[in-house]
Amino acid sequence: MVFKGFKHGLTLLLPEEGDFSWIYNELKRRLDEASDFFRGASLTVVTKEHRFTTEERRLLEALCADHEVRMRLDSDQSPMLEEVKEKQAFVPTLMVKRTLRGGQRVEFEGNVVVKGDVNAGAEVLATGDIIILGALRGIAHAGAAGDTSAEVIAFDFHPVQLRIAGFIARPPENAPRSRHPEVARVRGEAIVVEKY
Repeated sequence: MVFKGFKHGLTLLLPEEGDFSWIYNELKRRLDEASDFFRGASLTVVTKEHRFTTEERRLLEALCADHEVRMRLDSDQSPMLEEVKEKQAFVPTLMVKRTLRGGQRVEFEGNVVVKGDVNAGAEVLATGDIIILGALRGIAHAGAAGDTSAEVIAFDFHPVQLRIAGFIARPPENAPRSRHPEVARVRGEAIVVEKY
């Protein structure tokens, strides 16, 4: 289940496998975890091989309505899916040419590159990747719309909190200081930080 952001709103690509119960519960989990992000959004669900009954569609619409999200279903053969396929290779990127200090927050639908530090008390939220050309001491949330393939890269990696899609990680206390850039990715059911 992957969310993609486009000019018309958000698009949800469903996996080819998974029954309706799994789809419903996974969508509910994603909406609950990022309710502020999704509130007021338009969501197009690309159904691929799934064919929902009238009752299943009603349940999905009610779930989205509870989170103030406008939802519509779209078939695998629609022009919408072609737009998704064409634009998957292009993700907009925001360049922040300064250090973010405590209390500052950057939120962007796409990738975010910070040419400076993200200090304690600062936060970066992106639907794509986050790249920090300095120290990460604050909060970074990549893949905020549910993209588990998103990454967080920093030259000096010491976040207060790290999030990728619905996964959350906190560094262990007294963690040894790294002497090289590191990258955080989702592996299995956890966030893993390793040498970049």
